[in-house]
Amino acid sequence: MTDASRRQRIEDLCDAALDRDPHERAAFLTHACENDDALREEVERLLSHANAADDFLAGQGVQIARAGLRQRLATISVYQDHVAAGCLMSYGQNVADFHRQAARYVDRILKGATPGDLPVEQPTKFEFTINIKTATVLGLDLPRALLASADNLVE
Repeated sequence: MTDASRRQRIEDLCDAALDRDPHERAAFLTHACENDDALREEVERLLSHANAADDFLAGQGVQIARAGLRQRLATISVYQDHVAAGCLMSYGQNVADFHRQAARYVDRILKGATPGDLPVEQPTKFEFTINIKTATVLGLDLPRALLASADNLVE
């Protein structure tokens, strides 16, 4: 396998792993990498960088929104609070619902449930939020259909 094809294989496996629930990734990598420990190590290294980037960006929403406005760039986030900070729009799960779901898991564990026996739950409701003020500052005329499809409008 050439270096270029190996690199592509690593990237493809990383993408496929990211598409899976975090609890399923280890089993997926065991199967996909077979006995190639070096390949698995490279994929896991790349995954760790992807996770670090997610953690970094989640905490930088205000700075990203402000930088986007200074440069007159529309920014999009998965977090609603980034829209309030100046991002043009967001689409993602409601963070308060996520925290309530996490609290239910903690409650069940504290009452004796085994964490490994609890089902993996995915968000079922996603919210689309648009910042009208940011659209105006950027000189964007958003279609009425887009505005009508938003769950929340920040003015």
